[in-house]
Parts: sequence; structure tokens; C-alpha cells
Amino acid sequence: MSDTDVEDEEKVNAGEGGESKEIYPYGEYEGGRDEQLERHGFGSALLPNGDVYEGEYYHGKRHGRGMYCFKNGSRYTGTWSKGLKHGEGEFLYPDGSRYQGEWKKDLKHDQVTFLDGSSKNFISFSTLAILPQYSPSIDPVYNSVVPPGIVIGQFIRKISHSADLYTGTWRKGLKHGKGEFLYPDGSRYQGEWKKDLKHGQGSYFYVNGDLYEGCWYKGLRHGLGTYTYKAANVTHYGTWKDGRMTGPGILNYPYYSYVSRTIETPYGEIQGRTTVKFLGIHIDEKLDWKNHIHNLNKKLCSATFAIYTIRKNIGIESAITVYYAYFYSLVQYGIEFWGHSVDVNSTFVIQKRALRAICGIKRIESCRSHFERLKILTITNLYLYRLSLLAFKKKHELEQFTDVHNHDTRNKNKYIPPQFNYTVNRKGPLYMATKTFNHLPSSITEIVSLNIFKNKVKQFFQTHVYYDTNQFFNAHL
Repeated sequence: MSDTDVEDEEKVNAGEGGESKEIYPYGEYEGGRDEQLERHGFGSALLPNGDVYEGEYYHGKRHGRGMYCFKNGSRYTGTWSKGLKHGEGEFLYPDGSRYQGEWKKDLKHDQVTFLDGSSKNFISFSTLAILPQYSPSIDPVYNSVVPPGIVIGQFIRKISHSADLYTGTWRKGLKHGKGEFLYPDGSRYQGEWKKDLKHGQGSYFYVNGDLYEGCWYKGLRHGLGTYTYKAANVTHYGTWKDGRMTGPGILNYPYYSYVSRTIETPYGEIQGRTTVKFLGIHIDEKLDWKNHIHNLNKKLCSATFAIYTIRKNIGIESAITVYYAYFYSLVQYGIEFWGHSVDVNSTFVIQKRALRAICGIKRIESCRSHFERLKILTITNLYLYRLSLLAFKKKHELEQFTDVHNHDTRNKNKYIPPQFNYTVNRKGPLYMATKTFNHLPSSITEIVSLNIFKNKVKQFFQTHVYYDTNQFFNAHL
């Protein structure tokens, strides 16, 4: 509903004493005149649209104190200047609510107060803590745009039909300074503004729970900032440019320990499965690796989701760094013990998902060439690599193959695997390490230096991609 009036035109018929009365088609006026026969002094006018004005005029314009009654029931009572509402005034709406405050050039201005028509409670326009039923009364004040008459530094809240909500400071009709903006989708920005754009320090609360805190430049994330991914429970701290992550950064990814135990409740005890956590490795009473791999996979799924989520904001090099920090660091821990388990296939499936997230490739596309291109070890290759290092470090404890005549040098760099009575022990770390070492090319096994051996064997497994251990042991190297 508009609170603006109609500028009335007239045809002048002067009477005695400087007073006159005009009638249709230009409405009716009764009151004082100046020498040019323009309305001047006190007078009353009935406009063609049905509105009524009664008050002071100055050389043809409403000027001074006056009351303007709209045909729809609205009414303004206050001061005028050159035909515009200007100064102290009160505007009464048809629903009984009232605006009391300052006007400037026909616009509401400065600190003002609304009086609700039903409850008769005052509502400060500076904070505007209103209930939804007040919206029809307040909505016309700042509908979609802020009038240019708003005072610099005015702390107000704006309500528009689009459900945008802003609380903060303005300058020349634009959001400027500090303020909070609530978007229709529920997201929220709180911080500094400049010329209607997010600029300076600020926090953006996304509707999905994500949070960015840091620097903004002309409406975009720019400079140092922290982005928290709620779903993945990952926090990235680093540099932003034109809305995207750039350069080095720090990711914080919390890890959790999963240890089952007996829980006492008011209804009795709940018996959990007994587990032992030894240096980050879970072993149950059956010496089964299912429990450990299950717990590991949950963490790897979270790490994979984190990579997928932030990949759109970072380059592939940064994504690889994230992989090594929050995926590789988990999967390589103790893999010498559990890497032979058949359940490790489920871990390999998750690893391929992580690789696809890094490379942005489709689900149906093979990952083999990408493992080799990015020099990322598969779960199997990582297992074999760690076994090779274990065997190298344990060489002094193992017995070398020898020929009765000592002339056969074919097996001189190979070692006899430890002998066990039980089949389960033949999957143990030292047994599998010896078997792996013996199958490596002689150009690698004859190396004496640990550092050189480590580099060479890693290069070997980076260029020979295996999806299971049988592929390695059946290969002719």
C-alpha cells in the first residue's frame, strides 16, 4: 500500500479577500491565495481521486502543518515542505497501525516507531523485532529497495516480498558497514559490507551447515579464510582468490576411536563385542580383521566424501595433498598386518572412489591408468611396498638360500620364509614380507642402502599397478 499523495491541479476562480473555491474537474479548494492566485495560507482541498487535504499552503504547495486523508482510509498528519511530507509526522494505515517519526522528502527517515493497530504495542524501527502479523504494516516502508533518503549509519532492518532480511548499516541506499543478511533459502551472511557487496571480514552460514569465515572482496571469498564442511567434518584453512581456494592450506580432519564395550543402562547391561585397540589397529577375540577394516572403512568414507566435497574448489594437486593427508595416512597404518585379508577388497573400492573424486572421472571408467599417472599406490601395491621394507629391515634375521656346492648364484639375494605349523601364520607379516621380497627383481633386492632400496621399490610399485597380490606373484619379473 502506498503512502504517497496525488498532486492536485486546479482551475482558479478568485473570490473576495484572496479566497477562492474550485470545483470539478480539478477538485474543490477553499482557502487563501497569494497575488499570483496560487494557494497560500490555510486551505482545504478535495482532490478528483477522493483524497482530502486540509492545512497550510505556501505559494501553491502544501507547506507547514497539514493533514492528508487518503480515500482508502490512510491518513498523514504532520509537517510539509514544498508539497512533500518533511519533518515530524504520523501516518495511519487502514489496519490501524501507525508510523510515527521523521520524514525527509516524502520518505520515512531516521529513528522511527510503529504502533501496531491490534495490540497497540510500540515497535522500534531501529531494531524492528516484529512478529509475522506485523509484516503488512511494515512491508511498505522498505519494499525491495532502500530509499535514498535513509540517513548514513542508520541501523535498520529491511523486509521485502522476496523474504530477504537485512539488519545493519546503510550508506546512500546501499548496504555499507556491518550487517547481517538472511537469504530466502535460509543461508545467512554476517559481517562487513561495501556498496551493497560482501567486503572485508565476514561469515557465511550455508543452508547445508557449511560455514566460511574470513575475508571477502567485492562479494567473493578472497584472502585468508576457513571453510568448514559440516557433512564431512573437515575444516580447510587457507587462501582464497575470486571465490576459490588457491595456494597451500591446512585441513583439519578429526579421527575417532571405535572400541566396543559393555554399557550399563537402567534396563540392564548391553554386551558389546570385546575388541582391543593396539596402536590404532583393532583386533577381536577371533583374531579377525573384519572389525578393523570395518572401522577403517568408515573413516575412509568420510575422507573420500571430504575430497569429493572440496574438489570443486581446489585443483588436482591440492586434492592429491588432501588424499595423502587424510586417506593414505589412515590406510597405510599397520597394513602389513591386515593387508592380506579378503575384506580389504571393500577398502580398495573406497580407494577407487577417492581416486575418481580426485580426477573427476566417471564411475564406469577404469582407474588403473590414473593410479599410474598420479603415482598413487593401490591398496595391494601399498601392502606389498610395506612388506618389502619390512623384509629389508629383517634380512639379518632370515636365512638365505644356498646351494650345496655354493656355485648357484641365482637365489643368492633370496631368503627362506619362516616356517610355521599353522596355515594362518603363513599370512603373517614376516612370512608375506619374505615372499614379497623374493619376488622382486634382482636389481632391487641386491641394493644395500635402505634409502635407495626404499626409493627403487616405491618406483617399481608406482609403475606396476596390481589390484590383488596374485597378480604380483604370478607376474614374471
